[in-house]
Amino acid sequence: MYSIKKGFFYFLAILLASQSFLFHKPLDQKTASAASFSLGSVIEEWTRPVAPGVHETEMTINSEAGRQEIFMMNINTDNPDIHIEAGLPNGKDFGMQTVSEQASFVSKPGHVVVGGVNGDFFNTANGIPLGSVIHEGKILKASNTETFGIKENGKAIIGYPNPSFSAVIREIETKIHSLNGTRGVNQLAVYTSNMKMTGTNHEGTEVLLSEVSGDIRKPGTLTAKVEKVMVNQGNSEIPDGKLILSGSGTASEKLKTLASGEEIELKTAVAAGWEDVKQALGGRITLIKNGQKVQFAESSFTTTRAPRTAAAIKADGSIFFLVLDGRQPGYSEGVTVFELRDLLYELGAVEALNLDGGGSSTYLSRTNGEDGLSLGNQPSDGNERGVANSFLVVSAATQGELQQLAVQPDHLLMLSGSTYDFNAKGMDTAFNPVQITKEPNWSMSDQALGIISADGIFTAGEGPMSGQLLAGLSGAKGASEITVVNQLSDLQLPQDTLTVKRGDEIKLDLKAILNGRAVHANPSNFEWEIIGDIGSLDENGVFKASRETAEGSITVRYGDKSDTINIQVGKMPVILETFENGLDQWTFSGARYQSVAIRQTTYPEPARFGNHALELKYDFTGTIGTSGAYAYPKEDIIIEDYPETIGMWVYGDGNGHWLRSQLRDGNNNAFPIDFETNMDWKGWKYVEASVPPGKETPLKLDLAVRLMETSNDNKNAGAIYVDNIRAVYGETNDDLMNPEISQIYPAENEVIPANELKISAVAKDNENGSGINPSRIKMYLDGNEVMAEFNEETGEIAHTPSQPLLDGYHEVKVVVQDHFGNESERVWQFEIDSGSTGLKPVFETEAYLGSPYEVLLQTNELQNIKTLKLHFSFDNKKVQPQQDKVLLDNRISEEHIAKNEITKDGQIYLELKDIQNIEGAEEIKELGRLPFLIPANSIEPIEIQFVEGALVLQEHKEPVSIYMPDIKAVLKAHYKIDVDRASVGFDANITVKNEDGKVVNGAAVKVLAPNHKLANVKEKESALYESPDMGSKTIALLSKHASALIEQQQGDWTKVKYGHFEGWLKTKDVEVSPWILGTTDQEGKIKTDRLSIIPSDLIIQVQKGQQYSFITNVKVLEHLGSQTPERLNLTFSEQVNSMNITWTTSPLTVNSVVELVETEHYEKSGFEGKEVKTVKGKSSEYAFGEGEVQVHSASINGLKRNTSYTYRVGDGSEEGWSETAAFTARSRDNNPFSFILMGDTQAPPNQTENGFGIFTELFQKAKQGDPDASFMLHVGDMIDDGNLYTHWNAFFESMKNPKLAPSTPFVPAVGNHENIGTGVETFKHLFKLPQNGPEKFKGTVYSFDYGNAHFAVMNTETSKEGLLEQAEWLKEDMTGTDKKWKIVVYHRSPYYSNPAGGSEMVKEVWPSIFDELDIDLAISGHDHSYVRTFPLKNGEKAENGTTYVIAGSTGKKFYATTPQPYMDVYFDEDTQVYTNVSIDDQGINLIVKTRDGRIVDQHTIKK
Repeated sequence: MYSIKKGFFYFLAILLASQSFLFHKPLDQKTASAASFSLGSVIEEWTRPVAPGVHETEMTINSEAGRQEIFMMNINTDNPDIHIEAGLPNGKDFGMQTVSEQASFVSKPGHVVVGGVNGDFFNTANGIPLGSVIHEGKILKASNTETFGIKENGKAIIGYPNPSFSAVIREIETKIHSLNGTRGVNQLAVYTSNMKMTGTNHEGTEVLLSEVSGDIRKPGTLTAKVEKVMVNQGNSEIPDGKLILSGSGTASEKLKTLASGEEIELKTAVAAGWEDVKQALGGRITLIKNGQKVQFAESSFTTTRAPRTAAAIKADGSIFFLVLDGRQPGYSEGVTVFELRDLLYELGAVEALNLDGGGSSTYLSRTNGEDGLSLGNQPSDGNERGVANSFLVVSAATQGELQQLAVQPDHLLMLSGSTYDFNAKGMDTAFNPVQITKEPNWSMSDQALGIISADGIFTAGEGPMSGQLLAGLSGAKGASEITVVNQLSDLQLPQDTLTVKRGDEIKLDLKAILNGRAVHANPSNFEWEIIGDIGSLDENGVFKASRETAEGSITVRYGDKSDTINIQVGKMPVILETFENGLDQWTFSGARYQSVAIRQTTYPEPARFGNHALELKYDFTGTIGTSGAYAYPKEDIIIEDYPETIGMWVYGDGNGHWLRSQLRDGNNNAFPIDFETNMDWKGWKYVEASVPPGKETPLKLDLAVRLMETSNDNKNAGAIYVDNIRAVYGETNDDLMNPEISQIYPAENEVIPANELKISAVAKDNENGSGINPSRIKMYLDGNEVMAEFNEETGEIAHTPSQPLLDGYHEVKVVVQDHFGNESERVWQFEIDSGSTGLKPVFETEAYLGSPYEVLLQTNELQNIKTLKLHFSFDNKKVQPQQDKVLLDNRISEEHIAKNEITKDGQIYLELKDIQNIEGAEEIKELGRLPFLIPANSIEPIEIQFVEGALVLQEHKEPVSIYMPDIKAVLKAHYKIDVDRASVGFDANITVKNEDGKVVNGAAVKVLAPNHKLANVKEKESALYESPDMGSKTIALLSKHASALIEQQQGDWTKVKYGHFEGWLKTKDVEVSPWILGTTDQEGKIKTDRLSIIPSDLIIQVQKGQQYSFITNVKVLEHLGSQTPERLNLTFSEQVNSMNITWTTSPLTVNSVVELVETEHYEKSGFEGKEVKTVKGKSSEYAFGEGEVQVHSASINGLKRNTSYTYRVGDGSEEGWSETAAFTARSRDNNPFSFILMGDTQAPPNQTENGFGIFTELFQKAKQGDPDASFMLHVGDMIDDGNLYTHWNAFFESMKNPKLAPSTPFVPAVGNHENIGTGVETFKHLFKLPQNGPEKFKGTVYSFDYGNAHFAVMNTETSKEGLLEQAEWLKEDMTGTDKKWKIVVYHRSPYYSNPAGGSEMVKEVWPSIFDELDIDLAISGHDHSYVRTFPLKNGEKAENGTTYVIAGSTGKKFYATTPQPYMDVYFDEDTQVYTNVSIDDQGINLIVKTRDGRIVDQHTIKK
């Protein structure tokens, strides 16, 4: 049958279609051969073309060890359209990604990945490859291991590239030991931004290098400048475009001598023959060299049978990759490295290298007629593993017309009478897929082969015979090789035993085999027999289990061949281990650990069932590589029948490790099962691991508990507990709900007037639960376990104390389990107030800074007590004891005090004796007081913990426990402080209010840190000298009353800091005082210049008497900018004849002036004459974390339509003007206009190629292409971190050219990166935008008219409620316009380019509104790729729908595109784009160009 896929419209389609295609070659498929190898005889072999010059071969060999499955790709790189490249995560990074993901990242039209295999060995903790990496001619990582490389001419080489590096520092050349590798002792290493972080420890020196003149990854010499030297710092971040030189030991000492700004040389060299290598990856063990087998040592690595991957070169220079599966008995066993070498030699290799194998072995290829890659082999992990790198085979063959058909499958061995539904796909001569829309004509080479229907369903004849199934369409042809057989050598059901749930349906996957080859057959081709009332089997081989528990079997027959599967329906779990009988039959081991141990726990230690469980204790700290702690039976536990899963209860420690088990099959082959990859829970949790089907029975539990950790960053110590390991067969009767504890008495916090009572609670299990377990009920009173009776009928748990309870507080804890081990706990307090003997604390629940805080120990009938012991503890940083002992009632004399101590480390001990003999004891109601003072600098709540207590009553010998609640108090302050501004050189206005919000007079505000005194100038003027010498340079003059911070006093001289100055004042000119900011006036205010003496972080506090405010952190900001205007930008106003201008200066410049004149006049007379208009604006300070700027803005009104104006901004002084710039006022008419559209920039804060340099280039190119563009529209994510001044500064720096932002009105949207920290506030200050949006979003949501279009800019960085509020505003806004074109702009798209992009929430709310309002164009960003959709309504293609555009990237960040049906055009290349948009009455015209000028999309929206 034919297949129709929804088409994806590539922007290159027209170009590709117009180019010539390769000469057509017929499919050169071949069937099974009689060849044999030293490994064994060939059962089956098939070769097919993948692309011009690329063929793949699948081979099955019957070896001495068993079946072997082999996959090979042969590549002729003499073909100009074929090349091999090194695949990396995200196309450029170090880390771990599947080969499929690595291929997907770089595959695109004209550069199609048609095959791939995994590459080098790697560190499984971080994905760093062990060998060298050369990518696009750049050495990304250097190593001395064997390497497989591809030269510029496509020829392959195997050997040692031996990259070497050196640094020339002050004419001395020093070896650099590694590039992006491990830094050894006394070694130098260099790191590029591919690594992101250096990964080093702090015991060394790291030097950040900038202004790098070349690429250290390529052979040659370059220079770089030292930007920063970081001593005793490791794991440094590596910014784009920079390097880090890192040294340890003696190498570190060399680096310490470097100074900022110093230039050094770096040299790179490679071995002879490797200079022109373009792509290369490392391996391990050269297998064949110069046509001869290499002899290497036997080891556990080389002699173990495992999956393998290899790269090889033939005598003719062609290349082949080989993947051989393993560790899968019955499918493929795997080979030793020796067997791999011999096989490659016999396949014609003259050079060969072993690559990473095991679970990493991966083989991908393009299936004929299909897009993308398919996984050809079966990785031993069960799925593709993330690997460090790969070799990718790439075809650049251009797309052509339909020339041939791919019949799927291309060969098939069939049983007589069986049917198969064949499919056909179209291809061009280069085997690129071509869509076909018709069913081909089907025929056979021999009519005796069988019967073929018009839609491709083939029924095999009687056989045996071979022939071809033929397909033809429009001159294109294809064939499939068919062999029909009428006998079999074996029948195999999936396993010997099967357990199923009652009523379940399961398809029995029967394998029909002839001499080791799989034969296609249908269930109806066989005879089936069911024994027992186990269920029924339909014609499709689907078994439906009975509704009752049953045992039986199913037998299948064909001729004299048969197989039987035993079936159990409704089998319940079987417990494999309970740990109730000790651990004599268990042992433990591990890998890369400090310690491992096992122990049997006893309840109430963790034990989920019964009284015991297994504890597995481990310590992985300080180890490198994969660590493991294993607990397992000394003899494997045989498992009944065939379970679906293995389950166990595990008490986690939250450390996030990997939990696995290992089973063995009936042939004693081991295989792993996985429970959890991240044990992030604490406490008990039930986990299960699936048992893969098809293993030989009996199965056995081998390594029962395998706790593992692969990440070096998560090596810690802890313990987990395991209980009731079991085999699960589908059905369970588990009770997974906890019991409920209710109806407690006394009620929580209830005060009871009697001291004799019954304490009770009611425990109930869930309906149909396992029921309350009486043996697992515990009640605790005041911390002591007590006997509790349980009424199974009512669920009541009760305890009646044998003696009256003491007056005071008591605590009850009830713990209950059901029979399935589910546990619940209830803790509550109550108070006895019967007027009898007792003791309790009385305390306030609020405490004030700087104030005393006392805890009263209140007692009753003290004469009835013989002895008393109390123990409290406290944090002496939160509360300070005022005495060294408890303040006791003065009637308690020393002879009754055994111990009374409040220690410096926060302990309180009180022991009294012979209390009954204290004179007047019956009258003592206040036993004592615990005296504390709350420190004035406290910030955390108070907590005094009751540790333990006991007393002995008269007539009793045994002590009675005392319970007291922990004493907790919320911290409060009498005063609140507010500072309006903290900027160097500016007065600060400080306001102090009390708790009621009333101003406070006479309160002093002090600086607590840093701890400086003030030097206050008492003379009319005092000079600040560079050194303590009047002959030295005067660096500043301080006027009378000015204050500076004292750093040092030295006789006649005082060293101070003042602003950015540091120098010396004459001691006689100053008065020294504490750093007090002042005392509040009657309005509760202080105006002071003492807060902002220097830029720094201060801690201040208010004090009046013994009343305080909380300590307050104040950052005194330095000034950013100067008198010269910066960050100049134009934005539209609500009025068509108006324009807003915004700029910034230093805070010292507060005047805001705009001079404006028509450009025609300016070109004649400049800013002279009465035609010049002067507009005064407004300014205000704005604080960034790094400092403060002054933001200026002015609105220019009364502009003439379509008139060009030249302007400048400043403070009105000659030295304070900006450069001149010009803009054209808006027209009120519906005239044609154009604008520039820019996507996400999000660049690092610099102006290089790796920063905003590309954005500047694109802006300039867009302006060159359309000099008259009316404005520039940016969809958001202009910067990477909206909270950082450096990022905003770099963005504005990139477009400060007067022909860019100062002359082009800017229309910005808020992105998620502007929304970091205070970024949105910064956005609203730096861009003065129309204030016509909804109230909550003013400054970020706005609309305006231009020509015959109405624009609405919206904000996606909000909640769903925020999106709905904007939607309502949009309805009102759009219905109020008479413009023809309606355009909306925002950041996150509802129709995203990949599932990780866009916004489902936006998709849920806005598109239906756009449909309702007939929005023509919706512009967004966020996804860092360009997409234009079809016109859409309700998510479907519609002629008059909304066209959605994602603007692409204008920075260095890109995301892969996942094609979607709604896409008309998408551009998935890692290349920046910009868009020129023009609008007239005929349509909205888009021209999208790449950075290098290629047209990505050219489209007109019409209506």
